[in-house]
Amino acid sequence: MAPEENAGTELLLQSFERRFLAARTLRSFPWQAVIVLVTGTQLPSPILKSQRPQDRGA
Repeated sequence: MAPEENAGTELLLQSFERRFLAARTLRSFPWQAVIVLVTGTQLPSPILKSQRPQDRGA
């Protein structure tokens, strides 16, 4: 593999690793606890109601 291809591959791998770790952190975040805390606030209700994939149209 040429040096520039190797460098590009290394950057791509680092980018993927950062995104993977960020996504894993978001999945393990206690979202239910946050929803319970903010339910009584002035947040727009569509944000709170769109937690299930079927509610989002996915």
